[in-house]
Amino acid sequence: MDSIKKEKPKAAAHRNGKAKQLRAFLILIVLTAIAFIAIGTDIISTNTAIPLILVLAGIQVFVQLYTFMHLDEKRERAFPAMFMIAGLSLGLIFVLGMWYWQG
Repeated sequence: MDSIKKEKPKAAAHRNGKAKQLRAFLILIVLTAIAFIAIGTDIISTNTAIPLILVLAGIQVFVQLYTFMHLDEKRERAFPAMFMIAGLSLGLIFVLGMWYWQG
C-alpha cells in the first residue's frame, strides 16, 4: 500500500513536467512564428527588425534554459551552470578572436 502512495506523486510530477515542456515548446513556436511573420511580410522596418529578433531570441534562450536545461530545479545547479559558463567563455573567446582577426 505504501508503494502505491509513493508512486502517485511521481506520476503527477512526471505529468506536470511533460505539460510544462509542452507549454514551453508552444511558446517557442509562437515566438518563432512572430519573427518569421514580422520579417517575411515586411510589417516592420529593418531598423526595428533587428532589435525585435534579438529580443525574441533572448526570450527563447531564457525559456530553453529554464525549461529544457532544468534550471528551475533546486538540485544540482552547479553542473549545468558550469557547462553554460564554459560555453559562454569559449563563445566570447571565439568572437573576440574573430573580431581581432578582422581588424
